[in-house]
Amino acid sequence: MKDEEKKEFLKEYKMSLISGSILTISPSLAGILLWNRLPEKIATHFDQHNLANGWSSKPVAVFGIPFLLLLVHL
Repeated sequence: MKDEEKKEFLKEYKMSLISGSILTISPSLAGILLWNRLPEKIATHFDQHNLANGWSSKPVAVFGIPFLLLLVHL
């Protein structure tokens, strides 16, 4: 993609990128507000029966996963 095409793309989809980015990191805001009430390990993966089978530490679940998804989004 050329620089001009990138600039045109960003200009056309600026609001979509901003709103999508805000939605992507919004779980982090909820995690910050509820930090003291969250357990140290949080279920982050579930099987086909909706049983937790993957766990992450609180910082990874609150900050790591949303910001990784933000990078993928951008």
